Amino acid sequence: MKKIIYLSIAFFVLSACQKEEAGTTTYAPSDVPAVFVAAMEDAPATKIHTGEYDGKYRVLWDGYTDVVAMCAGLDASSKYRVKGATANTPVANLYAEKDSDVATEGNAIPDNVAYYPYPNTSKVGDVTVVSNGDGSYKVPGAFSDAQTYLAGSIPSRGFPIVAVSDGLEDHTLNFKNVAGGICFNVKGGARVKSISFKSNEADKVIAGSADIIVSNTDLETSVPTYEFTGSSKTITLNCGAAVVTDSDEATPFYMGVAPQTFPQGFSVTLTDADGFSTTFTTEKEQKIERSHILNMPAIRF
Repeated sequence: MKKIIYLSIAFFVLSACQKEEAGTTTYAPSDVPAVFVAAMEDAPATKIHTGEYDGKYRVLWDGYTDVVAMCAGLDASSKYRVKGATANTPVANLYAEKDSDVATEGNAIPDNVAYYPYPNTSKVGDVTVVSNGDGSYKVPGAFSDAQTYLAGSIPSRGFPIVAVSDGLEDHTLNFKNVAGGICFNVKGGARVKSISFKSNEADKVIAGSADIIVSNTDLETSVPTYEFTGSSKTITLNCGAAVVTDSDEATPFYMGVAPQTFPQGFSVTLTDADGFSTTFTTEKEQKIERSHILNMPAIRF
């Protein structure tokens, strides 16, 4: 999944239907909807830390790698993939590639719930949502503490998104962003190997597993919330062999971060390919907002 600057606005149409009562059930793969339409939220204008920037960040589906945990009327997840013909757009078709990708046992839920990205270590049925009985669901998710550099983009596993339908017959899912992001702008000609980010509060958890709450009580205005269940205090952006920065023009490094406030600021440590490290610190309060990118001033390394 790519996060890019995209200036147009997508409009989403959501259908409504009568909810069905929940209960224990068993599905055959043929009972599960063949195709869901997955629409991305139009992100607000980016959060500006310094300077001017009026672009909008959009999330585009990748038809080769994107897999969604789809709880289609069951609390257990099926694996749904992006249909190739609808890839690289904010709106795509999701489908179960084969019968073995479909969960067939679990507790019935009255809506369809979806989460991206599908956990690397999970098998079909491993992602289980919990219905709160009021149109909201608790989804086990995560804000990655180990992300891989992707040029011009927040890494896919650093930016979870979630969706819930209005009843079982609603197969159009309006995905909402759960995370925000930060952009470190680096110049100086170094070969950047990694970037580590942490709060100046020593015990502050900033990443890891989390329970994500999504609701269909008002599909247009409701936003997902979260509560950490993990305990990661550092997020590291790994840059592979190294990313070579320009001497004078800053190279952007994007990282997905859970929405939160850093009352005492945060610290960023850059490490080059030779193992040399420098830490940059801001002691001013900083806030990362859902769907916004905190764009930091350029630093020389």
